Amino acid sequence: LLDENYKSKWNDRARRALKKYEKSWAEVRPVDSETFIKAFQSTKVKHWYKSDYIRNYKRIRSFDPSKVRQWVVYHEWKAVAWLACLDYLWNHSAHFVAFTGKDSYAIQGWTALIDAWFRESLSMWIKYITFDQLRKSNGPKDQKGYTEFKEDFIEHHLSFKKAYFKMF
Repeated sequence: LLDENYKSKWNDRARRALKKYEKSWAEVRPVDSETFIKAFQSTKVKHWYKSDYIRNYKRIRSFDPSKVRQWVVYHEWKAVAWLACLDYLWNHSAHFVAFTGKDSYAIQGWTALIDAWFRESLSMWIKYITFDQLRKSNGPKDQKGYTEFKEDFIEHHLSFKKAYFKMF
């Protein structure tokens, strides 16, 4: 992130999605960890790894809670999307847990969370935003759409032989 024009590097699909969100009357709110966990647990979508995400979120927060930021999108008084990031070193931030309920799809809540993360990171002089691992072409198919979504915001791809963070 170099300046407030970070959205100019997003692709057209991401910019259209943010405009759609802005018309939805939904709201992104920074929240404390207790609110984040309750909202995350309240989703009706069943995932075998949902409890793993919460356990790992708590574990990462236990090292230094001041380095973890989290947001929730509320639409019609209901939590519909969640994002937490970990700030490390002095100018890096990594996405490490997120979830989107089906109620968020129509309003593009996840795009609004990415915007909140980028905007707040910029105000904190964070220069490097890192999405977790992106799906490789030979990887699991269930992650394809999520990877394509994250690529809407990426300016540069970097590859590391070993991951910085391991969730499971």
